[in-house]
Amino acid sequence: MKAFLAKFFHGIFFIICVDLAATGLWGWGATHYFERHPPSKAPIAAVLMADYNETMEDLGAETQRRLNHARALYDAGQVEYILCAGGARPGLNMFGSESMRRFLINAGIPEEKVFLERKSYDSKTNWAMIRQIVANYGWSKVVIVSSPFHLYRFRQIVREGPPHSLEVFFSPYPFKGAKPSMTYFDMWVQIHYQWAAHYAQLLPEDIYKKLVYRMRAQ
Repeated sequence: MKAFLAKFFHGIFFIICVDLAATGLWGWGATHYFERHPPSKAPIAAVLMADYNETMEDLGAETQRRLNHARALYDAGQVEYILCAGGARPGLNMFGSESMRRFLINAGIPEEKVFLERKSYDSKTNWAMIRQIVANYGWSKVVIVSSPFHLYRFRQIVREGPPHSLEVFFSPYPFKGAKPSMTYFDMWVQIHYQWAAHYAQLLPEDIYKKLVYRMRAQ
């Protein structure tokens, strides 16, 4: 019995070590990729919804980090407009982009500078709506704002999606100085979430949509 328990705990310890190493390497790679490819100035930034708070009554910490970074880009003159995208939960009569827009306006950005869309609910539909809205306004460049881990996956969606003529840049918020602040555990959770989301997108389209609809009250 002791030998079995020893092997069991050694196995668990090995799995934990491998997971932490893989998480660290992937996280480092995602972060440094964007450091090597800084965004250019563009007419608009599209900030992507992440989460609600625990009571589903307000924006979660991750969404606030993204919004605060979008505001910083606006304040620095890197973008002239901001588009709030995602968070559509029509089954619950909730639209995260509306809360995101209020957040930015309350932070001092003029109302006419903040747009929203109320249809997208995941990364694929985020990109579809962003692409459509930016093209409708006649702009040729857009900056996508999110976490570095999400944007690393979002790049693939942009690259593998329908052909477009937009010049797309990515601007993740920095971990140091992120508001609200972020812990290493937060990073670990985010990375594993992005891994799960990546593999979910490999499912047949009908199964993927059923999964998303069930989780996000469409």
